[in-house]
Amino acid sequence: MTQPQCNDWIHLLSDILFKTLKSLGELPDRNSLRIEPAAKMFCSTVLNVLYRDRWIKTDKNSVTVVKKTHNVKNNLICNEKKRILWLSRTFDGSVHDKKIADEQPLRFPAGITLWQDTGFLGHNPENVTVKMPKKKPKGKEEQKQ
Repeated sequence: MTQPQCNDWIHLLSDILFKTLKSLGELPDRNSLRIEPAAKMFCSTVLNVLYRDRWIKTDKNSVTVVKKTHNVKNNLICNEKKRILWLSRTFDGSVHDKKIADEQPLRFPAGITLWQDTGFLGHNPENVTVKMPKKKPKGKEEQKQ
């Protein structure tokens, strides 16, 4: 399969997937004002790696291929059943998780528990109990919370 054929399939299937998820009501929301309330919510970041080859002509007879990658990331909020309730816009991979959360402020329902990883250290939304996982001490059993 050639690269143009692959691109055509990706565009076709992405559109079909989007329409299907939308018709089933499973499309992640991007509007923070419409987040469904849940007792526990989880805040995390998804990092996607984009690969690309860079061709460098070194002299008249040879070409060097340099492998390069770019990263993009999205913050997401999900419930206990792992359903994505909210998805942020896409940011460059070098942007910190907390900065994304600060640039796209969320309004959570009052009284929920928000579990977030250490990338969100210092992010404390109003009316929310924030919890972070703790590392298991070496040589000891994991404590249940």
